[in-house]
Amino acid sequence: MKYRAKGKLTAALIVITCLAGKATAGPFEDGVAAYQRGDYVTAMRLWRPLADQGVGDAQYNIGIMFDKGRGVRANATAAAGWYRKAADLGVADAQCDLGTLFDEGRGVAQDSAAAVRWYRKAADQANSRCQWALGNAYLRGEGVPENDVEAMKWLRKAADQNYASAQTDLGSMYANGKGVKIDFVEALKWYRKAADEGDSLAQMNIGAKYANGQGVPKDLTEAIKWYRLAADQGEAKAQFILAIAYIEGKGLQTDIVEAAKWLRKAADQDYPDAKSALAVVNKAMQDQQTTRATSEHEPSSKPSEPSMALRLKGADLPRVVSTYRENEMRFKRDFFGKKFSDVMPFLKATEKLFSKDSYTISFGESTSADCSVTSPEDISTIANWNKGDKIYVEGIIRDVTMGSVQLDSCTLSK
Repeated sequence: MKYRAKGKLTAALIVITCLAGKATAGPFEDGVAAYQRGDYVTAMRLWRPLADQGVGDAQYNIGIMFDKGRGVRANATAAAGWYRKAADLGVADAQCDLGTLFDEGRGVAQDSAAAVRWYRKAADQANSRCQWALGNAYLRGEGVPENDVEAMKWLRKAADQNYASAQTDLGSMYANGKGVKIDFVEALKWYRKAADEGDSLAQMNIGAKYANGQGVPKDLTEAIKWYRLAADQGEAKAQFILAIAYIEGKGLQTDIVEAAKWLRKAADQDYPDAKSALAVVNKAMQDQQTTRATSEHEPSSKPSEPSMALRLKGADLPRVVSTYRENEMRFKRDFFGKKFSDVMPFLKATEKLFSKDSYTISFGESTSADCSVTSPEDISTIANWNKGDKIYVEGIIRDVTMGSVQLDSCTLSK
C-alpha cells in the first residue's frame, strides 16, 4: 500500500497550521491579527522588535514570513536564520521547520542527519508534525538507519494525536507488514481515521482495500466512492484508477468522456502512463464521433441496425484489415460494430498496459483477432490454454491495430 511521497511530507511540514501566540501580549497578538487578515507589513513591523529582543515565537513567525514570502521577498536563507534563533530557544515548530529546510536543502546545505536531529528535538516536545517526520526518516532510512520498529513508534505517537498523515502511514505499515504483522483490519482502522480528516491518500488506500477485498468484503462500488473522494482532492493515482474504471466499466458504467476527463487531470500531474492512456482514449473518442457522423449520412434505405446485420468469420479478417488500411471510413461503415464469431487457434495472452489483472488475448494465424479480458474467471481459464488450442471466439468489431482486429464484448470458450 502506498505511503506518502517525500515531497508531500516536506510540504506539509512547512505549511503554517497556526501562528505561535503564547508569548508577549499586545504587540505580538496585534501582529497575529494583522497576519491573519493579510496585512503582512504591519505584522512584520510589530514582530521585528520583539524578535530582536529574543522572543522566540516572534522569531519563528518572521522565519515563516521569509519562508513563504509574506510581506517580504522569499528568502530561505533568512528563514533558516530566524528558525534557528527560535529553535535554539526551544520553539518546537521552529525546530520542525528548520529540520525541513535541512531535509530539502533550502537555505542550508542538505543534511538528512541534521534534519533528524531537529525533528527529534521537536518530537521530544510532543510535536506531532515532527513525530511524523521522524517516523518517516526511520521508515526511509534517511539521516538514521532504516528501522521499521522505530518508525512505527514515532508514527503511532503522532497518530495518537490525530495527525492524519501519520495515521495514513501507520495504516500502510499494517497493510504491508512493516514493523508489525500484516493486519488489513487494523490498517483500515487507521486509514478511516485519516480519511475522516480529509486525507486523500488514506481515502485512496481505503478504495484499494475494497477493490481487492482486503479487510472488508470486495465491493467495487464502494471502492469507486473512495477513489473519487481522493481524486476530487487531486490525488493523481486515484484519478488514473478512476479513469481506468470508466474505461473498463468496473464499479460504474463505462464512460469514455469521463475517463478522458480524469486521465487529463492525472496527466497534468505527470502521473506515469496517464498521457499515453489519454492519447488512446482521445483516439477512441474521435473514432466514435466519426462513426456517428458516417451513420447519420448513410441512405435511409440501409437497415436500422446494420452493425448487427452480419456475422463475420476468421476468413474475413484479412478483408477487414485490408479495408481498414485502404479506407478507414469504409471500414467503419462496413465492419465497425458487427458481430464476429469463429473457431480460431490461441496465439498468446499479454497483460494490458493500463490495468492490472487484465489481458489482451490473441487468436488466428496470418491475421489475428484480439480480445480484452478482465474477468478473474476468464483469466483463470486462459491460464490453462496452450498455444494452438482451438478456441471459439465471439465479439463485436471495434477497431484494427497493427494488423489485428480488436473485438469488444468477447465470449471465449474451448
